[in-house]
Amino acid sequence: MLEIKGELTQSDLVEETLLPARTVRYAVNTLEDDGYLESRHYWKDARKRLYSLEVAAVEDSKTVNSNVYDPDDEIGRECREANQ
Repeated sequence: MLEIKGELTQSDLVEETLLPARTVRYAVNTLEDDGYLESRHYWKDARKRLYSLEVAAVEDSKTVNSNVYDPDDEIGRECREANQ
């Protein structure tokens, strides 16, 4: 969602994803702790924060994920065959 919309508050994320507020709060805290999200003060409402993706962390995860699953290797072929 943040990749498409840019910066969002937690309440915006709840509204956009239709997930419970507690789930979004947990995900945001975890992703921020792991370095995937950046946050800054939301000047329109000082009680809120704006969240955006940490670009370097996202690029690193794309590299890792592309190395994890290869649909043409033996395991990938077995997965395809099992799902047919």
